[in-house]
Amino acid sequence: MSSLYKFSLTTAVLININIILGQGIFVNTALLAKHMGSVGALAYLAVGITIIPIIFAFAQLMKNNSSYTLFDHVNKAFGRVPGFIASFGFSIGKLGTATLAVHVCNMIAQLIIPELAAIPILYRNIFAIGVFVSLNLLNLKMGARIQATITTLKTIPILFGVVGGLYAFSLNTLIINANPWALPQTFSFALFAFSGFEATLTIIPKLKDSRDGLKAVLLACTMVVVILCLYQTMFSGALGQALINSDNWLEAYKTLSIRLVGDNMWAQILTRIMTVGVASSAFGSGYSIMFSGGWNVHDIAKHNLLPFSHLFTRLSRSGAPILSVFMQGIICVSYILLSHGSQIPMQQMSVLGTVITYPLIVMAFTRWAFCSQSKLKIRLISIAALVSSTLFIATFIQNIMTFGAWPLLIFAIIMLPLSLYAGSNHSSSRAY
Repeated sequence: MSSLYKFSLTTAVLININIILGQGIFVNTALLAKHMGSVGALAYLAVGITIIPIIFAFAQLMKNNSSYTLFDHVNKAFGRVPGFIASFGFSIGKLGTATLAVHVCNMIAQLIIPELAAIPILYRNIFAIGVFVSLNLLNLKMGARIQATITTLKTIPILFGVVGGLYAFSLNTLIINANPWALPQTFSFALFAFSGFEATLTIIPKLKDSRDGLKAVLLACTMVVVILCLYQTMFSGALGQALINSDNWLEAYKTLSIRLVGDNMWAQILTRIMTVGVASSAFGSGYSIMFSGGWNVHDIAKHNLLPFSHLFTRLSRSGAPILSVFMQGIICVSYILLSHGSQIPMQQMSVLGTVITYPLIVMAFTRWAFCSQSKLKIRLISIAALVSSTLFIATFIQNIMTFGAWPLLIFAIIMLPLSLYAGSNHSSSRAY
């Protein structure tokens, strides 16, 4: 591929920001405030700092083998079963994000069309998942124009939170409602809004200068942390206790609209305009996750690690992995039924996929760092990444104890028998 068709550093940074900055920033608005009061931005800052060595670990592995998948990196270090857990477990967990995206879209649809309230949101969620499955069976990708439209619409509610929050901002409100001691409880919620950088590393081979890859990801992540912190701080400083008392992000947007223009028709119009942007972000995130997840399952099946793998590798006339797509839909429906549309369990399921995969990738990086003639700073980075991964696991365990263990239970029910099958069907192969 000639340099004409490759990304510049600036373009790569913007693409990375679009990938990372998804629906998490919106759905966390009231959730972080409920636990940390007006200083929810501290959770984003803490995750941003903690995740830096993990970014370095991912980037170094991508630099070593740019064509490798998550499965390939872990399989090379520890064998097929850990590789399967890292890759398939990540896909299963991320479906929590896709499921939450569907629920968010239906909440917004009901706001715009109140008559939809006559149909239980559970049924509408299942219908929407069916639409996603149908579109995936047609193998419809989200082209550049659609991505650009989603990015533009997503920017509107972010600017609304920042600029509108600044207009109504009160430093006294920010100070008296601070609860920084709840940071450990909110750590994994912040990770939900930030995770996604691992997908950005796949564009490194498409840069004009591949040496800019790590720089692009780090710049993007820094800008994302700034946006997340600014957004949450302005919202909190504007609403204070009203934001803490909000049941969800949608109520938070309604409250800020009323604070800005009064409790009238204009507040309703403003809220609906903002939520269209949130809906577009959720739709783009949910659909992209299901689309890429189906192909990830297809790739795993090519290694013959799933029961009836030959069926999972079959493609439709449009080139879609049929059984993989259906499986994604069935899992999403299961999440909806089990969570009853609750935000926290679906977020925790997504984070679980992350805290399973990150440590395995980091351990693969550490194994490479200490088995090769790598520099001392590389080895120190690997140790720091291990510490960060351990911290993510510890905070997730704390949240499981606080909010319930069903995400972990469902994950185990899915993964345990499939992992045993992967182990019994193939002997582990190690390349070190």
